[in-house]
Amino acid sequence: MNARRTAPSQADAGSQAAERPRIEIDDPASVEHWMATLAVTRSQLKESVARVGPFADEVEMDLKGARTSTLAEQVGNKVG
Repeated sequence: MNARRTAPSQADAGSQAAERPRIEIDDPASVEHWMATLAVTRSQLKESVARVGPFADEVEMDLKGARTSTLAEQVGNKVG
């Protein structure tokens, strides 16, 4: 059986984007839900949405990046 795979069409890409969870920053219930889900404050959530947009996966990555630090930051940028 030769099943041929094709690239997703633009319509498929649009429907996938529509299915991505969004953070509705003007909806108090949405904000409360995502604050609890991502374990962040209201201001952290709003700042992240302002930086990267309303898609929850992008906000999560942005917030994770904000929580990480480099080795240099951990040791106070001291060398040798």
